[in-house]
Amino acid sequence: MIRTLQGLFLFCILTMFSASCVFRSSVENKLGQAVPLTAYGSLEKFPFREAWYGMYFHDDKVGYSHFKIDPDGRNFTITSDSFMRLAAPKRTDEIEMKEKVLVRPDITMISFDSVVHMNGKEMKMIGRSEGDQLLVDIRVDGNTMNRRYLLDGKVFHASAISLMPALNGLKDGESHSFKVFNAEKQGMQNVDQEMFFVKGTPGPSGAVWKVKNKYGSSLVYSWLDDKGLAVIEKALTGALITLLEDESTAKDFLERKAPGKRAQIFGIIANRLLSFPQ
Repeated sequence: MIRTLQGLFLFCILTMFSASCVFRSSVENKLGQAVPLTAYGSLEKFPFREAWYGMYFHDDKVGYSHFKIDPDGRNFTITSDSFMRLAAPKRTDEIEMKEKVLVRPDITMISFDSVVHMNGKEMKMIGRSEGDQLLVDIRVDGNTMNRRYLLDGKVFHASAISLMPALNGLKDGESHSFKVFNAEKQGMQNVDQEMFFVKGTPGPSGAVWKVKNKYGSSLVYSWLDDKGLAVIEKALTGALITLLEDESTAKDFLERKAPGKRAQIFGIIANRLLSFPQ
């Protein structure tokens, strides 16, 4: 979701998508019938391995996100990069994230390495699972904090949220719950997902499934195609939207000046993300 980050270590900011302009298209028609998507069960069976997304805030394009899944021995690496820019008449805020997550074929987390840059500041976070613990090192502007978290059962990284429906399969009315590491709150967080079939004619980008993602106090809606790939996501009650695009379209806003508005809200979110834990 698309997804992150997102609270959600850019799943809320960068991997939470919405598309207010796109949703003026109708995605409901009573003629459709739900055809369940069989669970892939493993990343090696996924029919998709990479996707690019454009991010929109109140109809203005403000960023992009990208993920790629590559084999890594018996495991897989999920790499992602995201960029967001909001401008006001006297100020421009930019936030960039690069992340590498090592996961097992069932997407359970082995380790992660992420770096976030915002207006010259850097936050680096490295985590790895050892036995029944997750060890996390956090560094912000030269200050370092080490933390340990007890693991109870399977734990996923936030980058797995948008992949879980395809992993577990999609059936109308079905729900799944799992735990992810919440980078913003530095702790484990439950994620509850509910699946719904889009009745009738597919929505934008072939959307035929709708997924309600409840992540702590955050609520994100995702629309997936018939392969289980997230094609649209929306958050912040529809203000933040992410759309599946090709690479050149996703990054085209970098060649022009960003619209001059709404930097204040972005600053609040970004400053919360980069604040060093007390």
